[in-house]
Order: sequence, then structure tokens, then C-alpha cells
Amino acid sequence: MVSVLDPVVLLTLAWLLVLFAVVFQYRWGSLPPARALVVVSAALFWLAYSLTQLSSFLAAPFDDVLVGLAGLLLLAGATSFVRWWRRRRASTHS
Repeated sequence: MVSVLDPVVLLTLAWLLVLFAVVFQYRWGSLPPARALVVVSAALFWLAYSLTQLSSFLAAPFDDVLVGLAGLLLLAGATSFVRWWRRRRASTHS
């Protein structure tokens, strides 16, 4: 059984909290869209990394599912990073 105070679990929960806070601040207008994209991108990258670390504590079929989910989160993080990069380039070249 994994302890809740294990650093891997705490890191995963921390990045989930960061994602929740970014969405909350963006929704209520206190966070600009460009900054929200880069923070969400970083949080998704680190959440994917945390989930791969967490998968070592699970049994055979569940660890594969968690690694697959981490791969999807990595892809989503890369997509949001590319969107941020394109938005930033478009604003500097205008």
C-alpha cells in the first residue's frame, strides 16, 4: 500500500492542485490566456512524469493504464505548449 505522504503521491497531488488553481484563476479572469497556457503545459508535463513514477506501485494491468494516461497527458501538455509558442510568436511578429 502506498502512503499518502510518499513524495510521488504528494507531487502528483500538488500538480493536480496547480491545474485546478490555474483553471480557477483563468475562469474568473485574473490570469491571462497566454500565461494560463504555459502553466497548464508545465503542469501537464510534470503530472505525466508523476504518474509514471506512481505506476511502479500498482499491479500489472493498472500500471499500463496509468502509463497510457501519462502519455496522453504528455501529449496534451506538448499541444498546449505549441499553442502557447504560436500565440507568442504571432504577438511578437505583429
